[in-house]
Amino acid sequence: MEDDANIDDEIVIIYQNDGSVKDQGLTTNQIEAGKKLNDQVDIIKVKDGDQVDALVLELLKNRHVLAAQKNTYMKFPALPNDPKLAQA
Repeated sequence: MEDDANIDDEIVIIYQNDGSVKDQGLTTNQIEAGKKLNDQVDIIKVKDGDQVDALVLELLKNRHVLAAQKNTYMKFPALPNDPKLAQA
């Protein structure tokens, strides 16, 4: 997955402590790519962008999933005046 790619067909999944993408039963017919952000968070790219909402609802039914939602950009009107922000 490219960092500057269109994110409209991506889903962010946050797992319970014992969850992983392997627990979702997803197939290559549904998923085009995936990226692991850490032990509990994955971003998956849905093959058919029209199925993103349906797949989010399906993922939320899985007991291993804490949260699932469409990927989105966060936009801030201004950055805080914090000299240590660049170190974060």
